[in-house]
Amino acid sequence: ARPGAAPSPLPPPGGSPSPLPPPGGGLHSLAAPKALAHSVDDLLGELADVGNLPSPPLPASSSATTTPLPPGAAGLGASPFGAKAPPLPSPAALGPKAPGPSPAAAATASQTLPGMTPQQSGLVTRLRSTVRKGPAETFRQYDSLGRGYLEYAGFERFVKFYLGNITFSEIRCLWDLVDRQRNGKVTLQDFCILFNR
Repeated sequence: ARPGAAPSPLPPPGGSPSPLPPPGGGLHSLAAPKALAHSVDDLLGELADVGNLPSPPLPASSSATTTPLPPGAAGLGASPFGAKAPPLPSPAALGPKAPGPSPAAAATASQTLPGMTPQQSGLVTRLRSTVRKGPAETFRQYDSLGRGYLEYAGFERFVKFYLGNITFSEIRCLWDLVDRQRNGKVTLQDFCILFNR
């Protein structure tokens, strides 16, 4: 026991302490948890009732009277108390548009390369802008068996690697451009069409 602490009650001789509370209640009374639980339930009930309180009355809405917005609240939307949101700025007030492609780049992108459909031309232009290696080095990378030609599967891997999200019809469109002999094989000479060399 701690010094200065009240001595704990000793069990009755020959037995264990009684599980019943001492007569007269006190701090050891079993009624205290019930009272505490009851008061917690009351508090929870009162809190639930707070959420059901009626909202304060809103001022009558009229087109002639609006409540001014507090400083810094401009542009946050309509106030629940009748204030109107400020108008959106005009496009001219927002400043100049973000720069688009230069006229030369736009003209190049819209031009069809000789001997190609517009779709083929656009895809070849995209390929030329993404492939950094020379055509022979790139070709050898995808002709892994060293046969001197690419079959459709190797060509498809090449196109998907450099153009990413591309459809089957777009791959087929490029394949039709480079498979000039229509034999299912693309030689280095055919492959160089993509690089204008």
